[in-house]
Amino acid sequence: MAIVDDLNKIRDWLQSEVCNTVQLKAPADDNNAGEYEYELVTPAAFTLFTPTKDRLPPDVRVPIPSVCIRLREGEHRPREGVNSMKLVLNFCTWNPGLHRQDHFIPVEPGAGMKGYNVSADAEYKRTADGWQDVWSFIDKTLRAIERAEFIADMRVRVEDGIKYGTTSDKDGLDDFYPYWLAWIEFSVQGGNVRVRSYDEFL
Repeated sequence: MAIVDDLNKIRDWLQSEVCNTVQLKAPADDNNAGEYEYELVTPAAFTLFTPTKDRLPPDVRVPIPSVCIRLREGEHRPREGVNSMKLVLNFCTWNPGLHRQDHFIPVEPGAGMKGYNVSADAEYKRTADGWQDVWSFIDKTLRAIERAEFIADMRVRVEDGIKYGTTSDKDGLDDFYPYWLAWIEFSVQGGNVRVRSYDEFL
């Protein structure tokens, strides 16, 4: 159960430290033309797979936007105190373009978003700029990983580097516009190794 527990701890960390600080568009696949308003939701964090709408946990409204943690590979060498995992975080967002409420006009200078109203003549416009949502999500996660020396009782192996990229055709996926897909890869070292690594200083 240790592997399951570790993966779920990382999922919970992603939910609290990253997802709960983000608001992204929820898919409205039946309304890709004409004027309509979208809903902003907090992304969900999943372990190993992203569930379909009929299999969502009770506290999750939609499966996308989300981040799903997957185990790329693990290494366990008990005699050497090595217990590490290489993880891949798969991100998915949805954004087909500028919706009506994305068009703002200022009414109170210096009042922030409270000082803006939706433009009366605003219209929905399909664009190819929705990719920026997934990369903003990636940026937020990268900063959180960089700041975290430990995730739960697992040390982030910054010495291994943090990789990221766009999920593409070579990964077995076609163009899923207006869904945007990207990934982060990094490694963590198990809690039992953390204790041993400090023995020499005690």
